[in-house]
Amino acid sequence: MEYHADRDSYIYRNGRELTVTNERRSKTASGYVSVKTYYRSPDCTGCPYKTECIKGNNCKTPMEKRSKVLMVSKTMSQKRAEDLERITSE
Repeated sequence: MEYHADRDSYIYRNGRELTVTNERRSKTASGYVSVKTYYRSPDCTGCPYKTECIKGNNCKTPMEKRSKVLMVSKTMSQKRAEDLERITSE
């Protein structure tokens, strides 16, 4: 999946765009505040990768009516990229 920072969206391998739908904040018992951004594809009808990408077999919604939802913690992604840079640098 490819991220486009200028549009704050992801492009899935079939060329469809996942756009931001909402953000949720949650606070742990230790006080850490986690912010997760939710991205959703507006329509997954006819996508050849639908059964591979959409999980949750216990969901009551039929597969035909489901669409791709992606949860991303931007803070975690940023920290992971920084760590990877430190590990791979000389």
